[in-house]
Amino acid sequence: MNTIKNISKAGWFKWLKRVALWVTPVIILYCIFKRIDFVEFKISLAQTNPWLALLGLAVAPFLILTGAFRWRYMLSIFNPSNIPYCFILKNYWIGSALGFFSPGAIGFDAYRVIISSPKFGSHTFNIIIILIEKYIALITCMSLIVTIYPFVSTNITSDIKKIYYLAYVVLFCLIILIFVISFGSRNSIVQIIFKKIEQYFSKSLGKLLVKLNLNKKTEVINVQFKDIVASLQNTNFIKVILFSFGIQFISAVKSRIFFYSLGYEIPFIVNLFIVPTLYFIFLLPISIGSLGIREGVYIILYGLFGVPMETALLVSFFNLTGILLNNLIGGMVMLFIGTHSGGSKKSFQRG
Repeated sequence: MNTIKNISKAGWFKWLKRVALWVTPVIILYCIFKRIDFVEFKISLAQTNPWLALLGLAVAPFLILTGAFRWRYMLSIFNPSNIPYCFILKNYWIGSALGFFSPGAIGFDAYRVIISSPKFGSHTFNIIIILIEKYIALITCMSLIVTIYPFVSTNITSDIKKIYYLAYVVLFCLIILIFVISFGSRNSIVQIIFKKIEQYFSKSLGKLLVKLNLNKKTEVINVQFKDIVASLQNTNFIKVILFSFGIQFISAVKSRIFFYSLGYEIPFIVNLFIVPTLYFIFLLPISIGSLGIREGVYIILYGLFGVPMETALLVSFFNLTGILLNNLIGGMVMLFIGTHSGGSKKSFQRG
């Protein structure tokens, strides 16, 4: 009886979670549209320079290219074989299209693990690669916020201090975590904590692979902190940081062009400050494709710098169009080329 009740509770929780993912953006968008001045919105839209808007959209694919090259570099650290650029670009584009429909783009990362593991190593190390990539990207974003804050703090309200303090705390915790993982492995208490986290994380990944029809039954993927530490020691942080910074820089340039297309002047450094904040928020699995969340965050963050709601919302829509453009390219690649490609089945030297 207790087992049936537990299954029933788990089912209800899963159902409520799915409903929340779809309902949340609808509620947020409703609240946004209720406050928007549609007359001003239409005027701004009508005055948009279409050529500049198209230029901004043309920048969007460079985000995919930069992210794909970063992924290839991460794979090459542990794989001595030559990794074809066509394989990387094709599957990164397809994964970005498929991952758009999952919260926090979890599906995108899962697809990369699935597609690269048979060719370039085990599931374990491909998962570790994604984790390291996300970890360094997060450090890069928090570092940008902390570094740029002194240059923009004089032009905004004190509310932005909350973002700065949060970024400072997150960055500090990320750095401390590196030292804990690297030097705390000999401590028995730390080992017990790591073991519990490893078991939970590995089991969750196994369930995710089952949901994606990767395995016929739940498989416990062996992800260990010692493997992550060994991987980190072989990683050139500077290169990964440069790739991650490149993604943030291109995103800031794209938003800058969109503001120009609307005839609105805003310092480039403001975009470079807001973009990593957006990246951090969009990582949270709150809604499908960050719809609703994206528009609300754009309005709030750019509003701190005096940008009208209507202008911020338009820039948000333009950026969303850029994402949809990349998804369209990914869909076309998937349609005309497919998701399978040949290649030698190499494995990592470890794992």
